[in-house]
Amino acid sequence: MFRDENLLIVFSKAPVPGQVKTRLIPALGAEGAAALHLSLLAHTVKALHQKKHWNTELWVSSTHSAFDNIVDKNELRSFKQEGNDLGQKMHHAFQCSFTRFKHVVIVGTDCPFLESVDIKQAFSQLAENDDLVLGPASDGGYVLIGLNRPRKSLFENISWGTSDVLRQTLEKANSQNLFYTLLPEKNDIDRPEDLQQLTDWPDLNLEDYALASE
Repeated sequence: MFRDENLLIVFSKAPVPGQVKTRLIPALGAEGAAALHLSLLAHTVKALHQKKHWNTELWVSSTHSAFDNIVDKNELRSFKQEGNDLGQKMHHAFQCSFTRFKHVVIVGTDCPFLESVDIKQAFSQLAENDDLVLGPASDGGYVLIGLNRPRKSLFENISWGTSDVLRQTLEKANSQNLFYTLLPEKNDIDRPEDLQQLTDWPDLNLEDYALASE
């Protein structure tokens, strides 16, 4: 695996209370949900940023002071997302990145269960000439997408934020006869009932977020 050929992009919204993790607000409050979002981002970068094996960049919805520490601590480059919806933003990130890298993988921050081995597998599949790699989410979306070149159609007319995202994406891939790999399914942390999965998580203490909401 060659570092200079591979780019991992971490997509993140700014941790603004009331604008992130909104489905968790009933359980954690707006401040607590935003604090958890920022912790999930820090955890994702810490777990997946492997300097020796691939480059990592942070692509953000807007500038925010909370990003500065993560960028500086991990020596990351940061870029602004562009587009009207998630699909347009991801396509733009892929399009820009393929001028610099051969294989590109995008992950979000909702899944603390992604590990570096998942990223390694994604890049390995792309190196073996897979057109597409997806990491399915248990809620019907995906937590990871990897490509070898821009494929705008994969991001058009997708019902973002619903349980149809993965199905619709695979239908497009099949209609174009793309070779793809599905990685093991993972769970997102989006809803109050998902929080129980973090009870024993080593660096995500739910009591901290409950306090933040008071």
